[in-house]
Amino acid sequence: MSDILIISGLTKIYGTQVKTTALASIDLKVKQGEFIALTGESGCGKTTLLNLIAGLDNPTDGSIIIDGVDITTLPDQQLAEIRCNKIGIVFQFFNLIPTLTASENIEISMMIAKKSDGEQQRRAKELLKIVGLADKANSKPDELSGGEQQRVAIARALANNSTLILMDEPTGNLDSKTSKDLMKHVRKLNQEGKTIIMATHDQMVAKDTNRVICLQDGKIKKTTS
Repeated sequence: MSDILIISGLTKIYGTQVKTTALASIDLKVKQGEFIALTGESGCGKTTLLNLIAGLDNPTDGSIIIDGVDITTLPDQQLAEIRCNKIGIVFQFFNLIPTLTASENIEISMMIAKKSDGEQQRRAKELLKIVGLADKANSKPDELSGGEQQRVAIARALANNSTLILMDEPTGNLDSKTSKDLMKHVRKLNQEGKTIIMATHDQMVAKDTNRVICLQDGKIKKTTS
C-alpha cells in the first residue's frame, strides 16, 4: 500500500523570547488504510501533531505530505480545500453546533464543500445509519448522550468522504462501555478503508490499532505494531 502521509523533520516551537518546543524533528510515514494510535503523557505533542497534520497550525520547520501534496507550502485557500475534502477531524469535546440537529451538524461540512442540498441530506442520512444513529437525525446535541454526540462528530468527519481521519482523544469524555461501543464503529470504518490517526491516553483503545506511536517531549519515543 502507498503512503498517504509522509512527515519529515516536523518541528513546532511556540514563543519568541521564551521558547517551548512542542515537536522536535518528527519523521513519520503512514500507509493508506492504517489505524494508528498516538500515545504519551499530556503535553508530549499529540494534539500539536494532529493540528499540524490537519493544517490547523503551521510548523516551525519540516514538511507534511498528504496524497503527494506538501500542505505546509499551500496558500490558505488551497489548504482549506485539502482540509475540507481529504481530512476529517474528530475533536475531544465534539464541537457540535448546539442549535443544529444531528443531521444539520453533518450537512454543514458538505455545505462548505458546496454540495447540493439533496446530496447533503442523502449523505447525512447515510452516515447517521452507519454510526447507528438513524433515529436521531432531528435531535439536537443536548438531546444526545456523550457517546451519541461523538458518533455524530465522527459522521461529520466522514461527510466529504475524507481519506484521512484524525481523532483527538475521541473516548476521553466517555465511560468505558460507551468507549467500547464507539471504538466498534471506528474499527469498522478502518476495515472499510479509512486511514485513522488517533491520539489517546487509553491503553486498551490503543491496543486495538495497527500501530502505536508513543511520544515523549515532542519526539517519537518508540513504535510498536
